Amino acid sequence: MSWAKRNLEREGAIIHVNAYGLEKLDFKRGPLRKAIRREARAVAKAARQLVARTAVSRPGEYPGKDTGALQKSITAKPSKSGMSAAIFPDRNLLGISPSDDGYYPAILYYGVRVGAHRRRDHQKQHDNGADWRIAPRSNYVLDAAIAREMQIRDAITEAMAEGLKHIE
Repeated sequence: MSWAKRNLEREGAIIHVNAYGLEKLDFKRGPLRKAIRREARAVAKAARQLVARTAVSRPGEYPGKDTGALQKSITAKPSKSGMSAAIFPDRNLLGISPSDDGYYPAILYYGVRVGAHRRRDHQKQHDNGADWRIAPRSNYVLDAAIAREMQIRDAITEAMAEGLKHIE
């Protein structure tokens, strides 16, 4: 499971709709799917703007832009059904193959300790109190989504109202 998917599952949201007293409920998914795609693109754009600063970033700040590869790789991918979307730095757009060791966005999110290496038996090793080689940076995708939370909620509510239709 990729870093982005694990992160999105941690910060998930559940929408549940009950309809009582209706004989038949016809729901057009098109308007809702369109709104989800549109809002996912807007969150990806806001996340790209958060990492657009061309300065060296300090721990806890958003990553700074050097080559722009991270900024260009932030993408919104709708699910197969179109009822959800994931916003993440795409590994393919970064030019990283699955066989490569380091995944740069994960390194930025989790950080790297000085002298960090995995034990032979792959068990968790104790914290040796070493300083950070690369200290963790802020989660720019999550912060962009939180900043647009009200616009997302309004767009989804409007799309659901447009897609719901009562047929007797």
